[in-house]
Amino acid sequence: MLGQNPERNLEIIRQYNDNWTLQEIGDHHSVTRERVRQLVARAGVNTPDMKLRRSEYRKRQRRVTKKCDACGNDYLGMGQDRKCEDCIDNNVRIPHPRRYTDEALLDEIRRLSAECGYTAGVKDMIERGRYSHTLYYRSFGSFKNAQKLAGFEPMGLGAPGHRKRK
Repeated sequence: MLGQNPERNLEIIRQYNDNWTLQEIGDHHSVTRERVRQLVARAGVNTPDMKLRRSEYRKRQRRVTKKCDACGNDYLGMGQDRKCEDCIDNNVRIPHPRRYTDEALLDEIRRLSAECGYTAGVKDMIERGRYSHTLYYRSFGSFKNAQKLAGFEPMGLGAPGHRKRK
């Protein structure tokens, strides 16, 4: 159990129990302190770093009341989980924090349309817009809906900013 030289290993364990440091034991027996730590661990003696790991494990396993990031309900959680069991089971996504308002997005379409001289499209937003065109899909369902809410008629095929499919 303790390796090829059980007498030496027993002496190492005795020295460890007598509060010798791993470095002192290793220097005395011409082995590294990591090897001393391994031998002590294999013998079943709790080293301070093992005790720390166990307490960290217990701390992670302790359930605490948390607030679900997806639905806002309180639940008993552990570790770094952020969703309650219902949201996990139903595959509910955690909403992305917004750094913009719907009005700011619509103002950007108005600004870009004034700059272009026609209703700004997705291509214009990609090339010269301040926001990603995907934000419009997330916020309004489609870019056309955003154009309508901004007070413009959505562009049709052949409009100046329309990208033709190849």
